[in-house]
Amino acid sequence: MNSEVLSPELVWTDIQAADKFEALELMSKRLQQQGIVSDARVFLADVLDREASGATGIGNGVAIPHGKSSSVLKDRIAIGILGKPIDWETLDGRPVTTILLFAVDSQRETAYNTHLKMMASVAQALAHNSVIDSLTHAKAPADAINALEPYLNKENAS
Repeated sequence: MNSEVLSPELVWTDIQAADKFEALELMSKRLQQQGIVSDARVFLADVLDREASGATGIGNGVAIPHGKSSSVLKDRIAIGILGKPIDWETLDGRPVTTILLFAVDSQRETAYNTHLKMMASVAQALAHNSVIDSLTHAKAPADAINALEPYLNKENAS
């Protein structure tokens, strides 16, 4: 995986959402507008199915929901910085302020490996409080990308 999974067009600061569903719906629609998913509703349904199987709120105000979906056209990570914290099932019980939404094409043979590589790179980054702080306080897309990019490994993503 390389930095192609991140792009300024997929980083949204000051997202206004009342709850988890609204935030994920908004981000899914924006992924469709950017040509990352073909159908926001299908992608959102796949993300919500995954959410039902276990909490994706990892703590420290961060959630990493993910959708392996037939509607994904390009494997990417979208970043949403919320204008105000929202309730989310998290490991530490705290609300979420930052969402890293993974979009992975479930139809590709390498989907499982791609998903694992993306998760591993982000987990490595989020082990550093400085990265979490940079994401949480990002005012521009470049701020969020610069926080994560050093942790992405050099293997190619589609």
